[in-house]
Amino acid sequence: MTTILRSLALAISFLTQILGALPVFAFSVLPAMAALRVSRNLSMALAVAGGCGAACGFLGYMAAFQYELPVGASQTLVGIILVVAAEALRRWALRAS
Repeated sequence: MTTILRSLALAISFLTQILGALPVFAFSVLPAMAALRVSRNLSMALAVAGGCGAACGFLGYMAAFQYELPVGASQTLVGIILVVAAEALRRWALRAS
């Protein structure tokens, strides 16, 4: 377990220096938050978080290219939109049941 935590700390420290704090935070926290809102178990949450992370990266780059915005901020904004959409979907599903 300590090896995993050490490698995670090392990766975060290097990525923060390379990419900046905002995209590192966005890619490490926001996809997991969105996935936990809509998933029923951990296996599903891991798969959904991977898809959300890929969507944040791709859609953030596309928005940055299209509207000439900073890439890190665009990816973070897409992540926030996914979290809000996941929460809205969860609340809608709870009302429907």
